Amino acid sequence: DTMGDEVGTNVAWRSFGYLFASQVIARTVTFTVNVLVARTLAPDDYGVYAVQFHLITTGVLFVAREGFRRGCLLSEQDTKIGNGKKLKQAVQVSWFCVPYGWIVSWMVCKSVVGWRGVAQAQDDYGNAVRWLGVATALELISEPAYILIQNMMLFKVRVAVEAAATVAKSVLLYAMLASGVWSTATVFALAQLAFSLCVLVGHALFFTASLKGRSMLPDLLPCFGLAPLRSSLSRLSLIFTIQSLEKLVLAEGEKMVMVMVQSNYDQGVYGLVSNLGSLVVRTLFQPFEEAAFTSFRKYSCAERGEYASKTRMAESVRPLLAVMLRAMLLVGSIFATFGPSYSRLLLHILYGSTWSTSEAPAVLGQYCFYIFLLGANGILEAFMHGVMTPRELSRSNAWLVLFSVLHIGASATLVLHLGATGLVMANCLNMVLRIAYACSYVAIFFDGASVLLEALPSWEVALMCGLFGTGSYIGKSVYMTGTISLGPESLAFVALGAVLFSSLMGAIFVKEKHSFMQIRQLRKKVE
Repeated sequence: DTMGDEVGTNVAWRSFGYLFASQVIARTVTFTVNVLVARTLAPDDYGVYAVQFHLITTGVLFVAREGFRRGCLLSEQDTKIGNGKKLKQAVQVSWFCVPYGWIVSWMVCKSVVGWRGVAQAQDDYGNAVRWLGVATALELISEPAYILIQNMMLFKVRVAVEAAATVAKSVLLYAMLASGVWSTATVFALAQLAFSLCVLVGHALFFTASLKGRSMLPDLLPCFGLAPLRSSLSRLSLIFTIQSLEKLVLAEGEKMVMVMVQSNYDQGVYGLVSNLGSLVVRTLFQPFEEAAFTSFRKYSCAERGEYASKTRMAESVRPLLAVMLRAMLLVGSIFATFGPSYSRLLLHILYGSTWSTSEAPAVLGQYCFYIFLLGANGILEAFMHGVMTPRELSRSNAWLVLFSVLHIGASATLVLHLGATGLVMANCLNMVLRIAYACSYVAIFFDGASVLLEALPSWEVALMCGLFGTGSYIGKSVYMTGTISLGPESLAFVALGAVLFSSLMGAIFVKEKHSFMQIRQLRKKVE
């Protein structure tokens, strides 16, 4: 086995395991609190929380730090003991995201308050936006410690910090809402502030404890000189930062359109569906994609150091890409098969009749197809960004700009005619375009598309997904007509789904046995 095999598989499974554990703990608590919050709030208030405030915090943090997180990720060799020069350089470069992020936070919050109007600048909403700005500014101070943790692959620290911060935010959010003392907007902002403080304190404790008494401590403190700016890590971070602007528009552009043209009620419906429908994305896909990117990035660095032949490197990374992509396609197929038929019943059980009788079930059903596309695109883009050269990344940015323009145009057009359903359709179109571009790059990289064919599930599994999806839809037409009541008809519909789901899982286990064998072989290399 090559050095690239050991590096790639080790990083992939170890990082995925810890990140997945973090997501399960954090998202379980968050999901429970979100259900309670949705049952407490009217759709209009929920729209402010789930869409508008989410856009502010996500937008500021993603633009400010995503480029540095990717650009400052080092290879395995650069993080070995005794070779700390690159590690020091990565932390020094990462400090520049703090003042840059503060500027972004100030500009975004000032723009949002101004958009609300002078008369409303001092209301609860305006004050809450200012608290959100403070929260993002505090959280950005922890970025150098985060970069250090990622490069040293201390994923247990990240698990502990993120889980503790999420639990603190969720408990405080529901407690303040239940008390009724503060306005809804203020509660959401203060809960986010609590999350940021926990993240900052957690990373600061690790940062100071791990470096206490070490001679390298002065080199890891802020030093805003010209030397870090001239490094290759700084240039790469700049490329990824530019790309993060485009990716933010791609990821959140439809919500920006909805905020501008739709009511708070419609925003609430879409926000609820987005939070519930993307639960699997945040819990399973996101850590898997982060682990895949880390693996491919370190894999490519190790291989480039060992081989002069790109063909040899491509053949080494090929099995890892195929098995990861196939796993995501299988998971996405399950949601696309059963999600559209069971979305209404799920919403009724979790959130009650207010949500199950709205547009939300239809939107959630379509979102399940979007999940399938998200899974495929996530792995493909993780591969691209992990192995691309700076020149290739710049060319990729140009394509993302085009996709951003098309996405925003489709969102603006479809949301006016179809509401939240139109947003999901625009998202699907966007994912199809990105997947097509990623597949073209993979075909060029491997001198053919055979690796993509290897990643496809068996035709028997694909056929069963189609048949079982049709069967569950027919069951929905029979058992789920009219008002939903958790009686015999609902139980019969659930029993039908259980039988179909079990049959599909059995077929996957039998027909995709070779995939499970590949996964076990990859894990043995780690053990």
